[in-house]
Amino acid sequence: MSSDITGHRRHSAAVVLLAEDDETSAEGYDQLLTASGYHVIRAKDGYEALTQISREAPSLVILDLKLPKLDGWELLKRLKGDAAIAHIPIVIVTGDPLPSHHELARSRGGAAVLTKPIRPNDLLDVVRRHVLSKPLP
Repeated sequence: MSSDITGHRRHSAAVVLLAEDDETSAEGYDQLLTASGYHVIRAKDGYEALTQISREAPSLVILDLKLPKLDGWELLKRLKGDAAIAHIPIVIVTGDPLPSHHELARSRGGAAVLTKPIRPNDLLDVVRRHVLSKPLP
């Protein structure tokens, strides 16, 4: 494995699904993760995310809770309720800084919760930690 410019190890085989409808945020996360050696696939709404997950079998999902069509809460419920994909770590991204909101996200199956705006190293650290510790199905 090689290292990227931030010193993080690259995981070129790891596929990360980015479910984010805000184009500016999605582009920033995508560039950061791609530069760090991850293969990023994107979804702009919850239904598109479901399709991508079944097609790509990502190593990790980054999930914005405020998605159109099928919101992040419902998508999280569906992902964690499906035994075939429940093992995939889901990193919740939210604009709500309340600790109770973070606790609720974790109690519903979120592997980690990040509050926007997200610092690049925080995102990379969480992704790296959960991709490396992902249990096999």
